Amino acid sequence: MNSNNKLNISFIGLGKMGYPMAGHLTNRYNVKVFNRTINKSQKWIQEFNGQISNSINEVVKNADVVITCLLDDQSLQETIFQPQKTIFDFMKSNSIFIDHTTASYSLTCKLAKLAEQKKIIIFDAPTSGGKIGAEKGNLSIMVGGNQNKFNFIKPILSCYAHSISFIGKNGSGQLAKIANQICVAGIFQGLAEAIHFIKKTGLDGKIVIEALSQGAAQSWQMNHRAMQMLTEKFDIQATVDMFLKDLRICLKESENFNLKLPMTQSTEKYFHLLHENGWGYDDCATLIRLFDQHLIP
Repeated sequence: MNSNNKLNISFIGLGKMGYPMAGHLTNRYNVKVFNRTINKSQKWIQEFNGQISNSINEVVKNADVVITCLLDDQSLQETIFQPQKTIFDFMKSNSIFIDHTTASYSLTCKLAKLAEQKKIIIFDAPTSGGKIGAEKGNLSIMVGGNQNKFNFIKPILSCYAHSISFIGKNGSGQLAKIANQICVAGIFQGLAEAIHFIKKTGLDGKIVIEALSQGAAQSWQMNHRAMQMLTEKFDIQATVDMFLKDLRICLKESENFNLKLPMTQSTEKYFHLLHENGWGYDDCATLIRLFDQHLIP
């Protein structure tokens, strides 16, 4: 801990969500960031009061807490595993590692075992709320890990989250995120079909959306994505490819538990179709295009 009694927190991954999340931390803690694309770090340091590092090993060296917010399993593995070493070898004994990546359950459990061997306290803490939630500091976080240390990390996570839930042992946070994405998949598909129906029946979309948002059909996705689907003016919050990655994790893990997820499987096919049509980097709300452009098989 720094002499000014503030925790030293290192944040790795300055993507659409990590960038503002790391920024929120600077209000309370000493923050050092690392991003594989250095210009992103340089932009961040111009906006927030922190430090930047040019290497993963250096950024974690004196950290009390290391936080990662990465794209997928591959980027997480590339960050953790060094030649003949892991990132945990460069961290202080009994320091804390928090991973916000939506990663596979199997990789998360593997990292938990490695961290334990190196006397690192690790938490899987996937988030829900997207770019908007990260910017506003009102994400929902599902945490798996050491319950005795959970209260220690809650003030850290509260810098960018309004809901922080301890789910259970390591890997439990990722399983809860899978359940979250299963719910979101159904809402996305239902919302796109509803907006398509509204358009084709000649209803006043704004009036109908306002009415629906006051009743049982109300959801976060309706509040933030319905008007985008109606007007086809998309503000990128979470990309098609990102959500497609999450859906594939859902389906893979469901197979491991011998479960069938027919609705999620259907939505995965639709998002794969968006990807094939060149919309992978567009917002998830572009799902409406499949209906409006008669691309549904």
